[in-house]
Amino acid sequence: MKGNLGKALSMGETALREAEALDDPRVVCVAEETLGELLIERGEFPQARELLETSLKRLPARARDVEAEIKSRLAEVYLVLGRQDDAKRYAEDAAAIAEDIGDLYEAGRAFRILAQVKMEGVDSKALTARAEKIFTDIGARLELGLTLHARSRVIAHDTRASARPLKQAILAFRSCHARRWCLGALCDLAMAYGDMSQHEQAMTCLDDARTISCGDPGENKMISGACSRIDSRLSHRLALIDRERPASVDAAFSLLSSRLGASGMCLLKLDNEREPQIVKTWGIPCDVAVELARATAGNDANPVIVTDVAGLLGEGKSRESVGSLLAVRLGKGGSTGLL
Repeated sequence: MKGNLGKALSMGETALREAEALDDPRVVCVAEETLGELLIERGEFPQARELLETSLKRLPARARDVEAEIKSRLAEVYLVLGRQDDAKRYAEDAAAIAEDIGDLYEAGRAFRILAQVKMEGVDSKALTARAEKIFTDIGARLELGLTLHARSRVIAHDTRASARPLKQAILAFRSCHARRWCLGALCDLAMAYGDMSQHEQAMTCLDDARTISCGDPGENKMISGACSRIDSRLSHRLALIDRERPASVDAAFSLLSSRLGASGMCLLKLDNEREPQIVKTWGIPCDVAVELARATAGNDANPVIVTDVAGLLGEGKSRESVGSLLAVRLGKGGSTGLL
């Protein structure tokens, strides 16, 4: 399940057919629960719901461990489908059964799902804390990563605070080679950084996500969705800066730092061959300034201000570059405009 989901789903379907041939209801339900989990990972939630609900109806009465697992998966499905009441009911049932039979692993999963239900009486922070402790104690690194990721969603209203559990989740996923989950957490962290105007860090996260992606359509959608959100936020901030029209280069850097998270900038002068020459730098060493200068190839503005903000510009389209993805030029009277 950490690699090719399509292949895993095919194997799950084969296992279910073989289980049905054994004519053992418990074995069949175990195979259906496994297949349901794979369908959830593929995002096929209606199919997963139908399979798991059917499995629950024919589950042997004494198979309480399997009942906890199926109800936990159903809670997860209903949470995604927006059916909060059903998600809460199944998660509470799963937690109660798991605790009663001493299944810490499944209890932790149920606590994590219940924590994400947005209903009165649900103490999300306490539930995620219980799940984190369980998975830390039993050494379940994947589940710990998923729980940390869930905690970031619970506190998503506080962007800065939500970034911390996301970083911890990424470390947990990497420690157990959970590539797909790591990619999702990297995209969420990229968007968090974008919301905080820390665009260099946002682009680093997206680059890491692209590096580990296997090109799966679902993964491409996650990455492009994060890019689009960051692009939209950055374009909005660029428009605000353009309207303010700072009167000097120093004022431009101050705005770019505060609004876009730029940590460095350089002022370039194009020579007669249209090659950029460094005039002055702010907050960056010369070698970085040289890289930024190379990013101005083809620029017809003179002089040119280039920042180290690794952002996205315009209509959802990213401009790939080692150096700056944002350039500002000095206009008449010392004012600035966007290229």
